[in-house]
Amino acid sequence: MIMLKISLDPLNKNQKEVLFKLTPFFQKEAVLAGGTAVMLQFYYRKSYDFDLFFPYQIPDNYLRLVSETFGTDIKVLINNIDELTFTVSKNLRKI
Repeated sequence: MIMLKISLDPLNKNQKEVLFKLTPFFQKEAVLAGGTAVMLQFYYRKSYDFDLFFPYQIPDNYLRLVSETFGTDIKVLINNIDELTFTVSKNLRKI
């Protein structure tokens, strides 16, 4: 599989901060996919979310990991074995 080079230039400061805070999830075999992954490779669209895909069911402790990573100012929209969707406020906690 050919991996294209990506650039973080299309991301604003807050998006870069969120992406870097997602690093522990990438270390657990996550893959960035969806619109943001396309935007970072081709620059032809805008995207505002980060879609992470895993080769296994989402473990129960991931919601705790998200809370530890982003603080209590998250809003969980979906939490099941196939999807964990949450939003983060603009005021990110420093870790």
